[in-house]
Amino acid sequence: MRRVNAVLAMGITALFFVHAVMGGFQLMGLMSGGNTVMKVLAWVMMISIVLHMLIGIKLTADTVIAIKRSGASYFGENKLFWIRRISGLALMLFIVTHLMIFSNSGTPVRLGFFGTAQLISQILLAVTLALHIITNIRPLMTALGLRGFRELLLDVMLVTAVLLLFAGAAFVVYFIRWQ
Repeated sequence: MRRVNAVLAMGITALFFVHAVMGGFQLMGLMSGGNTVMKVLAWVMMISIVLHMLIGIKLTADTVIAIKRSGASYFGENKLFWIRRISGLALMLFIVTHLMIFSNSGTPVRLGFFGTAQLISQILLAVTLALHIITNIRPLMTALGLRGFRELLLDVMLVTAVLLLFAGAAFVVYFIRWQ
């Protein structure tokens, strides 16, 4: 199940990179909205995210059961594990706000309203996504059997940081364009 989850996570990451670039160009007005390919990819990504979430919930439940059986939580030693789980839960909340904001219109060329609260929620989505990807990239690469992945790890983190900066800038540009 962990390997399936790892493959799903890699697919989600690849789809996210495409989604962030194309969506950023749409928000900046450099690309027209309503692209059918973009919508299909977004739905494939959403289905993959739901599957990833369900597997994560199952694995977390297994961990909680093991903690209860052993009687020792070792919370202090497992903070990174809980950061991964909590950031995933926070990410789900921000994805819901993203869907509410960007799927209320036939095309994302002009939304009904994109105010300060919407901008803040989308910036928080980008920050939460960065935290989730950065804290999960090492176990993901381990689950995929990649050895000596320090250089690849840094490359993925750099690409993720640049794309999230681009996405955040696109949200700000969109906010400014329509104010």
